[in-house]
Amino acid sequence: MSYFSVSELNERAKQALGLTFDQEVWVVGEVHGFKRHAKSGHTYFDLVEKAPGDSGRYIAKIGCAFFRGQRAKWEKHLRLKGLDR
Repeated sequence: MSYFSVSELNERAKQALGLTFDQEVWVVGEVHGFKRHAKSGHTYFDLVEKAPGDSGRYIAKIGCAFFRGQRAKWEKHLRLKGLDR
């Protein structure tokens, strides 16, 4: 069994995804539990995919966190692509 710190696991995941996808990738899902913290400026939510024809059951879920600086970069990126609606 291997043990990794959170940052080590994140770095390995980033490297693996970089080898798998040679271009920008967007993940499509439904946002649930959106929370923006006033003090920190961080944003938290789950990105979910529901079973076809079943509005209540998730078949996949990713926990997401945008820290203040990254969220600002993401919002700028969306504006530049015209996707900030």
